[in-house]
Amino acid sequence: TLLFSIALLTGIIVFFFGRNLAGIFTKDGEVLQYAKERLEIIVYPYMIFGMMDTLVGALRGFGCSIQPMFISLVGICLSRVFYVMVLFPMEFFHGLRPLYISYPVSWMITAFSLWIMYFYIRKQYPRVDYR
Repeated sequence: TLLFSIALLTGIIVFFFGRNLAGIFTKDGEVLQYAKERLEIIVYPYMIFGMMDTLVGALRGFGCSIQPMFISLVGICLSRVFYVMVLFPMEFFHGLRPLYISYPVSWMITAFSLWIMYFYIRKQYPRVDYR
């Protein structure tokens, strides 16, 4: 719940003060607009990134460190390389907005893959009732 609370708070701050936050780095109106757009696309779904890191930590706790590393490498890095080399040159995917969207998409791919691995690994451990 802390992850979702922080993500919600950050999203609200960006919603109301995104242009001011970007204004710390530039005063150019066009740059401010692009920065605000990027902030909105990256920050609103950022809780997915937090869930991804939580799943990686949980899997490390189960003794699996290599598999989550490879899933993260493929899901985050290689999916973006694929996007830039294959999809980005196509007119539909060309531009800053689709490029910004590739970040949350790569997080979703990675989080989904890690979630599947988590449930697979978790089934191997007995349930413990701590009551």
